[in-house]
This record gives sequence, structure tokens and C-alpha cells, in this order.
Amino acid sequence: MKFLHVAFLWIICFLISSSVCASDGILDTTFHSPDGYMLWDGGSGYDRGRDIALQQDGKILVTGYMTNGTDNDLMVLRYDPNGTLDTGFGTNGAFIYDGGYGNDGGYAIAVQSDNKILVAGESSNGTDSDVIVLRLDTDGTLDPNFSSNGIYSYDGNNGSDSAIDLLVQSDGKSLMCGSSSNGMDNDLMVMRLNANGTNDTTFGTNGVVIYDRVNNNDFGTRLTIQNDDKILVAGNSHNGADNDILVARFDTSGILDPNFGVGGTVHYDGGDYDRGYGLGIDSQGNIIVTGLITQPDANSTDYDIAVLRFDPNGVLDPTFGNNGIFLYDGGTREECYDLLVQCDDSILIAGHSGNSLTGISDWNLVVLKVDLNGILDTTFGTEGLFAFDPTTNTEWGYGLALQPDGKIVVTGQAYNGIDDDVIVLRLENSICVSDESPGINNPIAHWPMDEGSGDIVHDIDNRHNGVLHNGSWTEGLINGALDFNGLNTYIDMGDSDLLAPDEMTFALWIRPEHMGGARYVASRAHTLDLTDYAIMYHLSGMIEFVFDENGSGLGSVFSTTRLALGEWAHVAVTREPDQAAIHINGQKEGTKPCGNRSTGEGFKLTISSRRGQTRFFNGRIDEVHLYDQVLSEEEITQLAEVPE
Repeated sequence: MKFLHVAFLWIICFLISSSVCASDGILDTTFHSPDGYMLWDGGSGYDRGRDIALQQDGKILVTGYMTNGTDNDLMVLRYDPNGTLDTGFGTNGAFIYDGGYGNDGGYAIAVQSDNKILVAGESSNGTDSDVIVLRLDTDGTLDPNFSSNGIYSYDGNNGSDSAIDLLVQSDGKSLMCGSSSNGMDNDLMVMRLNANGTNDTTFGTNGVVIYDRVNNNDFGTRLTIQNDDKILVAGNSHNGADNDILVARFDTSGILDPNFGVGGTVHYDGGDYDRGYGLGIDSQGNIIVTGLITQPDANSTDYDIAVLRFDPNGVLDPTFGNNGIFLYDGGTREECYDLLVQCDDSILIAGHSGNSLTGISDWNLVVLKVDLNGILDTTFGTEGLFAFDPTTNTEWGYGLALQPDGKIVVTGQAYNGIDDDVIVLRLENSICVSDESPGINNPIAHWPMDEGSGDIVHDIDNRHNGVLHNGSWTEGLINGALDFNGLNTYIDMGDSDLLAPDEMTFALWIRPEHMGGARYVASRAHTLDLTDYAIMYHLSGMIEFVFDENGSGLGSVFSTTRLALGEWAHVAVTREPDQAAIHINGQKEGTKPCGNRSTGEGFKLTISSRRGQTRFFNGRIDEVHLYDQVLSEEEITQLAEVPE
């Protein structure tokens, strides 16, 4: 659901050396200052935020639905990092989709590596609901290159179908879970689409997998991908008498994994009406599920928030909480809809807590923090709990996201005195935050080039994956590398503006194999013969760093070292507003004054060519790093060290 989930958070945690102290679990008053939260009113009735995601530039995306006065429309909102609506997105910060036949809603949102936005949910066809997936360009308009004019729909032809969660795989395919009617009840559904919005026929049956436990309702509500690419889905499943929490594991082709639980599924029966909503994986591979468990009462309406921890094989971990389960009871009705596993394996969960037996329901939006032992962390909020309750009515939390600075953003709904508005709030949180300069441990992108096969070159956190053309994998200086043939091999890294920071360090290992005139090791160039920056290998063996001078021409600086054929060398170039520099094997070899770079759309970063068209590099490339800062000479020297 969040951009490729929690593996990136663990990496940050293990790389940093210290943490800063803050008052965790309180409103961040710098967000929509001084409130710490922002309400959005569609103007015609009840509006609700159901999921939240972060762009790489820090902007916040929310999807859900709004009332248009007749029915519900799917909406996507975008906020600037300070909590104000981004009026450059959609119409005054909002994209609205009305299918024209009844209720439409967005339940999940994710950001692709090229910054395009995927939204999944359901849309009425006039009789029942269909799965809907939309792809938006960065300006909040439908992307005509996805499915049918930006819209994919799926109708199982037996009743209502819905997508509840969505994530983007590292290869660009999108994966969803939800439910599909079989004509009598609902079955859990998992679906996979190709990057262009067509069904992935290598997955399940024409891209769809159905799980039906017994002749009753089964739902998938959250999914994530393990490090071995197996797919975990959480939800609920009817046992013939009541609902159980469900966890299912599928292989990459959509077949239940027989080595997980019983036949690929685990069912937890708390004794009555139980549901799973949130899902995560900790650093040990344990599976964390949250949702609700019903406590016995006359009306079967006393819900408690539950967090369960299973080992990687699907067995409840008795060392967590009370025999594998943490329960929170704050009233008569607590429910939890999302969770995040932080880098120290503590767990954040969002939902609501309150009373709803008689009269008007009074529910608080809540965020809880549970430590890795299954105990409330009393250093967070008030005794482990943040509660937002400005009215004696309805405030719910649905979606969670964690910013790179550790702060927590939450979306849901809040009562405005008449009806409900979308709410986005931000909480202070110091976990995984370094008090030191990010340094070499926090690149914009890092392509290790260790895959060994395939045509996807993975960024270590899957934000800027590249596409390999006509290349071959080979032995590298550090694990694997790529071999470029000097004729037509290159990597397309995409056109994201984040790959062109105003201050930058670009570093990589190269081993030239042939001299054939000036060749591009890397370049960010425009179709109109404009170059933002480039690294070139010359016939002389020297390296040239070429950079734009505010559109008025190109500047450059050369190395003094001449790289030998068949030998590895580390190349690093830096650019700041007034100076460019080049380093070979950790040593600075040249500097030159420079001006501001020009900006605009249409630039693309490629490795081993200029836009995949000319002057292809011949040799090997390994361990490519890009930073949005100028690294110190000591840090560049550290990058150039070969591990023993």
C-alpha cells in the first residue's frame, strides 16, 4: 500500500548511527500551522480519506471518496509538505472521478518510481460495483497511456467486485487485493496488472486469483511482498459460523504457498467476529497483522484492537504480547485499519476507539505504538496512545505513512459539526531519525546492479528502478555488475526531476574495455539536444564531467588520471550552485566554476548513452549512487574504498 512497504525503513535504521529525541505521538504544529491537522470539505456531505501515500518530494497524497449531493465520487487530494493543498494538482488540489452510475470510491493509493499515481477502489456500473484502477500523471490528470485512457476496470460478472489495497512491484507491475462476488457470497481476490494497465496473464487466471474458504464471505484487505517476492494478504474469512482473521501467502504466479500455515493460509479465531485489516513484516521476517477481535457481549459489538505476530511459517509467536496477541480495549468499539512496522520493529497502528452502544457514537481517531514485545510504548503520546477527539462524534483513522524524517501522517475522517470531512494530521516521531548529516548512507538512488538476470535494474529502495536494454549481467567489483557492449546497451532510468537535484553527487565504478572516441558513461539529456549533466569517457582515457550553464551553454571539467582498459576505477562528480568537481578513486582532480542549471520537462537519465541513442559506453559499470547533496571529500573517499 505504501511506496513498496517497510524494507526501506529497516535499511535506513540499520545505516544511521544515532537518533534524536523528540516528543513522540503529539501533533506536529508546523503542519497546517498551528493546528497540526487539515480538514477538507467537498461541500455536499460526508467525505472520507481512506489511504495515504508520500511522493518523493515530500508531498502527501490521499484517496477516498466525497459526496456530490447524490452519491459518492472517488477523490485524490495532494498536500504540500506544510499541510496546505497543492493547487497545482487536479483542480485546486483535488482530482475527482465520477463514473456516472452511482457510488465510486478510492481505497488505496501508491506512487510509481516515475512519480505517476495509482489509485484502486470500486466504481458502480449501475447494477453493482466493479474494480477500478486509475493512473494519474503528476499534475492530477488521467494518464492516457494506462489501460483505457487512464482507467482500468474489472467486472467478475457475478456481483460486486472491489479492490481494497494496492502496491507497486519493483518491476512496475501493480498488485491488488479485495473481493469478488461469486453470485452467492464474496471471495478473496488478488489481481496483478502489467505496467501499462493490462491483466498480467502470468498471474493466476488471466491476472486474477480467487480464494474461497467455504460457502460464505472472504475478503482481502491488505497485502505486502516478502523479500523472496512471495505475496502476503491479510483479511477475514468465514468459518461457517463467524469470521476469522485470515493471512494467506501466494507465490509469484498466484499459487498458495503450501509451506505457509495449512495449505498456504492461516486462520485466527478469537471466538466471534474477527477481522484483519493491517499487515506488515518486521526485520526478522515475522508477520504482523492488525484488526479487531470481538469480545463476548449481548450484542456482539464490543470490538477490541488486536495485533498478532506470526513467525515466517505462519505460527503465532508466543513471545509477543499475550501468547502472540496484543489487545487494546478503550471502550465498546475499537477498530484498527492500518499498521506500519518501524525500523526498530515497533508497530504503529491507526484506527478509532470509543463507544457506540446507544445514541450518537463518540469515536476518537487513535494512533497506538506497540513495542517489539507486544506492549504499549508509554513514551508515545499518552501512555502509548494518541487520540484526536475534538467533538463528541466521529473521528476515524484509516491510513498511515511515515515520512523520511520519521514524522507520521494519518488520514481518515473527522466531524465538522454537520457531516464528516477528510482529515490529514501529522505527529511527531523520532524513530529512525539521524541527528547527523545524511552522508553516504542516504542517496536519492543507489543501483547496486547485483540482480544477475532480467531487464529491471533495481534502485535499492525501488523508487527509481531502471530498464535495461540489450545488456548482459556479469561479475562486478562488488558482487554483480552490467556489461555494456558499446553498440546498443544502456539503462533507461526515467525522467524524474528528483534525478536532477540542484546540488548533487553522482558516483559509480567503471571498467572501460575499449577506446572509441568520446562515450557517455551517464547522461541526463533532453530530446532537443540539451544536456543537464553527463559523464564521458574519452579516447585519451580521461573522464569529463559536462554540465549545463543555465541554458546558455555547457561547462566541463576533466580528470587528470587516464583510466586504463580492463581496470576498475571509481568516478565521482559533484555540482553545487557555483562549482563543479571531478574525483577519481577518491581524489579530487579538478574543479570549475559553474552557474545555475536550467530546468524543465523532457530530460531523461540514461546509463551508457545519451537517451539510448548515441555514443554507447563499452565496459562494465557497478554500484551507481546519486545524492542530492555534495558529499565531503572524506565521504567520496569512503565510497571509493573497495570492501575486503
